[in-house]
Amino acid sequence: MSKDSNIVLEAKGVEKSFSSPGHPIHVLRGVDLQLKRGESLSIRGESGVGKTTLLNTITLLERPDKGEIIWAGKRMDQCRNSNLAHARGNLIGLIFQMYYLVPELNAIENVLLARRIIGKVRPEDIKRAKYLLDTVGVSKRIDHLPTQLSGGEAQRVGIARALLNNPEVVIADEPTGNLDEKTAEVVMDILLKMCKEENTGLILVTHNPEYAARTQRQSSLLHGKLKDNEK
Repeated sequence: MSKDSNIVLEAKGVEKSFSSPGHPIHVLRGVDLQLKRGESLSIRGESGVGKTTLLNTITLLERPDKGEIIWAGKRMDQCRNSNLAHARGNLIGLIFQMYYLVPELNAIENVLLARRIIGKVRPEDIKRAKYLLDTVGVSKRIDHLPTQLSGGEAQRVGIARALLNNPEVVIADEPTGNLDEKTAEVVMDILLKMCKEENTGLILVTHNPEYAARTQRQSSLLHGKLKDNEK
C-alpha cells in the first residue's frame, strides 16, 4: 500500500475475468491506478473494453480476482460486504449514465438517499441537499419526481446525490451518455466545477475526447491495462 496520505483511491495489479463457454474472458489484466485528493482523471476506451468493470471493481461493487483495492490507505478488497456499503458511502460518490433515481421519490429525497445508506438523515444533511440542488441549478424542481425531470435535470440531481456526503472521490460512468450535446456540456461544466470547488477527486469515464482533456490526467484502458496518456 502507498504511504502517500494524499492518495485516496488505489488499485494494484487488479485482474478480473468472467466465465464463458470454452474459456474465461480476461477483462482486467493487472490494472494499476492511483488518485490523489482533489485530482481528476479521465478514462477512455472502446465499448466493451471493460471500463465499467474497472469502475465496479475499484468501488468493490464487484470483487477483483487478484490484486488490491485500497481506499484512503486501507486495503478494502478483503473486507466483508456488510462493512463495505458504509465505507463506500463515506468515501465515494457514484454518478451513472442511467441516473438511477428512485421513481417514487422526489429530487431532494433522491439526494438524501446517499445519507440514508450510511445513517440517519440529519437537519444538516437536508440543508446540504438543498444547497447542492440550488448549486447545480434545480432548486425549483426540488419536489418533482424523476418522471417530471428532463434528462439533464435528472443528472444534476445525480451529481448532487454523489456529493452529499462530502466524498473524497466521485466516480462518474459516462455521465453525459444519455444527454444531447448542449445539455451534456452544461452537465459536464457543473460536474467539473463542483468537484473542484469541493476539492473532491474525480474519475470520469467518457467517450468524448474534449471532456477527457479537461481532467488533470488522462488514461486509456486497452487490452486489460490502464495506460496514462500524454496531455
